[in-house]
Amino acid sequence: MTAHDDWSRWGEDWQCQPPVEVDRLRARVRRKLWQMRLVIAFEWLVTLVAAGQLVRVLFMPAADARWKLWAALMFVVLIAPAPYLSLRLRRGTWRAPAGSVSDLLRLTARRARAGIRIAWINILSMPLLLAITLPIAAPWLAPSR
Repeated sequence: MTAHDDWSRWGEDWQCQPPVEVDRLRARVRRKLWQMRLVIAFEWLVTLVAAGQLVRVLFMPAADARWKLWAALMFVVLIAPAPYLSLRLRRGTWRAPAGSVSDLLRLTARRARAGIRIAWINILSMPLLLAITLPIAAPWLAPSR
């Protein structure tokens, strides 16, 4: 088989592909936009609730200094940067510059890459959370307690 035959076969395969359903692709992009808005709203709501709980611990007279330190560290390290990261990681993924098929496909690819970045941030924040929480909670983790 020659290279020319391969190109001919690939050309035939390409021409047999079904056309892109632009309306379906646009609907999927719009649906994903609403999903992103809901996720952002949920993330911000959880961030506000967590921030409120941490501030409550900071000003709770019954909490000892260890837990106040923990609350302050959690607020500074995890809660304060959360809204910024939430929007920063999704930058450029809200709308396609135009309604063409190539722009919609590029937007879908950017959204997929943003999802991977968000997953990595979530994965990396868990060891940070544990690194701060476990040393502070160590006395309460003893089985005799």
